[in-house]
Amino acid sequence: MEEWDILNADRSKTGRISIRGEYLKPGDYHLVVLILMVNANNEILISQRSKEKNGAFLWEVCGGAVIAGENSRQGALREMKEELGIEVDYNCNNGKIVAQDTFEEPHGWLADIWIFNIDEDIENLEFQKEEVINARWSTKEEVISMINKGEFFKGNVFVEHVFDKGLL
Repeated sequence: MEEWDILNADRSKTGRISIRGEYLKPGDYHLVVLILMVNANNEILISQRSKEKNGAFLWEVCGGAVIAGENSRQGALREMKEELGIEVDYNCNNGKIVAQDTFEEPHGWLADIWIFNIDEDIENLEFQKEEVINARWSTKEEVISMINKGEFFKGNVFVEHVFDKGLL
């Protein structure tokens, strides 16, 4: 059972906890992280969602909910390790939040969008089989094309907050 800290719109903790799957009350939010891993060729690591997930077989960047007691960086590093087997030391200078957003539907979540510099061979990745079935390095143009074709999960977030602002 996954627990989330419930936050206010200003990102402060309320002291309350929610269980994954429960709908939050209006004005309540939980924190999620979306992680763009970029290699030395300026390609983005994307993964394909498993058949068990909402949006099955669509492509996405690594990410997920920050669990109760974690901060955003801890959540990002945990998701990278869980989904793809990529480990980054918490205390290193790699990784920065480049954008934040608020989503009201289907339930409230606050998103931190991270960029990490990662050079990892696809063959070395360890997929979490309940989450990921494939991965590849893709150019920004390839990702935008996938978004336009409806092949990318929640891709509009990256266009609006990362690509259109020239952050990648």
